[in-house]
Amino acid sequence: MPSAERSVFLLFLTRILRLFAFGLISVFLVLYLTSLGFSAGEVGLLLSLTLIGDTLISLWITVNTDRIGRRRMLILGALLMAGAGVVFALTDNYWLLLVAAAIGVISPSGNEVGPFLAIEQASVSQLVHEENRTSRRGLGFRISLAPDQLPVAYRTLRWHWRLASPPLPGPGP
Repeated sequence: MPSAERSVFLLFLTRILRLFAFGLISVFLVLYLTSLGFSAGEVGLLLSLTLIGDTLISLWITVNTDRIGRRRMLILGALLMAGAGVVFALTDNYWLLLVAAAIGVISPSGNEVGPFLAIEQASVSQLVHEENRTSRRGLGFRISLAPDQLPVAYRTLRWHWRLASPPLPGPGP
């Protein structure tokens, strides 16, 4: 596989993994924080600071990307995200979690946050020939959204199946 094709493949693969992680975080983060005994106000503050921190970190990374390098900035964003995950796994100290949430590129909303999308789109535009840009980028970014939607699709199909299936025979309630 030529270098440019390999790079595009790796960009889409990391996007798939990151969006899957963002989807899982959105489902479990509040449950995890409340299981640690934090109040609704503390959880709300942590989630708010997460979004504010993501905005500031994303702004800094995207402004400095071309000077420092796209690959380095993608790696830095991934390391910040992984570091936040490690802190969340190892401690229940609210203040450490607050710092990790603010500077770690995590998404409590389940959507794409952080500098990744802008850097990936710029990289794909540079790596793919002009006549293939629209189709390659569109297909790749649509495929990368699929894993994030699998849990929603599963729940929706189960819900529809329950409504459409006749009640099971046996004693009533």
